[in-house]
Amino acid sequence: MSSIQAQQKKQIFVVRHGHADFDTRIDFERHLTEKGQEAVKKTAVFIQNKCRELSIDVDLCISSAAMRTRQTADIICQTNQIAQCHFHKELYATEFSQWIDKISKEAAQNILL
Repeated sequence: MSSIQAQQKKQIFVVRHGHADFDTRIDFERHLTEKGQEAVKKTAVFIQNKCRELSIDVDLCISSAAMRTRQTADIICQTNQIAQCHFHKELYATEFSQWIDKISKEAAQNILL
């Protein structure tokens, strides 16, 4: 593998949002439940421990702009000191190819989705 190929290699970590309520008719605006928030906090600590074990730092978080995914990303980014988090409305209910397009445009090496 050439040094250029090694520089372009990215590690992608995929996380699903926590459990959300059904108190609103608008899916995009659903909030995490208390149970969902607690589960995400545990996931954030798991990510923190795994990154420590692998000696890596997550450089960037890319998230849908839906409320429950924003809340999930905020908890994980805060716990793991991830300074950059990009929220994209167009990633809500989309195809994986759009996620790949966003990832490929980023210079970050370790990306949380």
